[in-house]
Amino acid sequence: MARAERLLLPALRACGRPATVVNRAGRVVVSTLPEHVTGSLVRSFPAGWARRDGSDVAFSVFVRG
Repeated sequence: MARAERLLLPALRACGRPATVVNRAGRVVVSTLPEHVTGSLVRSFPAGWARRDGSDVAFSVFVRG
């Protein structure tokens, strides 16, 4: 997880909006939001969040706004 954070966090921050990467099990891999702690389970995101699924990876990216 530490390696994923080092690789993904700069890209998430660069998007300029709150963002969270979640694995298929619904666990947070990395997030720009302190309330989305790495390893925590996220069952759903409130309205205003967009989900982007990668076709070649087992992760989804949620971006607010």
